[in-house]
Amino acid sequence: MPILPSQYIFVYGTLRSEHPEHQRFCSNTLSIQKAELSGELYQLPEGYPILQISPSQILAHASPDPISDWQKASVEIQAIAPTKPAPGRGQPPPQPSLPSTAALHRTIDQKPQGAPPTSIPPLIQGQLLEFPLTSHALEPLDQWECFTPGTPSAYQRYLVRPTQTETNQPLCWVYATTQSPKKAAKLATTTWQRPIDL
Repeated sequence: MPILPSQYIFVYGTLRSEHPEHQRFCSNTLSIQKAELSGELYQLPEGYPILQISPSQILAHASPDPISDWQKASVEIQAIAPTKPAPGRGQPPPQPSLPSTAALHRTIDQKPQGAPPTSIPPLIQGQLLEFPLTSHALEPLDQWECFTPGTPSAYQRYLVRPTQTETNQPLCWVYATTQSPKKAAKLATTTWQRPIDL
């Protein structure tokens, strides 16, 4: 399988392209596209957003070797992706793909009347930033998010599958947490709005 030449990261707060932090820490961005990721959005007392995701969404925790992390996760995704059988008789039927959170959002209203409600997280609005697949490409972002692999911090960097992207990119990094942030306010909106005094 060819190795992806780029890596992607889902951003939902100050690293979005309309904020000054994007210019400071994302100068090596190769492309930007709209994207969505399932989770719960909170705002810390300082005004910054933090995304809570489910542990089941995590494909890998960031290690000191981001290239190896990305390549291993890419191979895993390719391994579970459905493939089309070659033409001819005796070929096994194609395997169904795993349902995405986006698909659940589209079909939730089709449940039979009287069925118990299904709780699914909202789709958080953000951007998917493309970076070169190099070992130092994300270091400025890590510094801004106060993240060091293997060290406890408010933001951890995880590899996940984005729910929706413009190019169907199947893999991305995200700075997030898996636990409800202490002293943080849960936001009712799916898009973070920068406070005036931040």
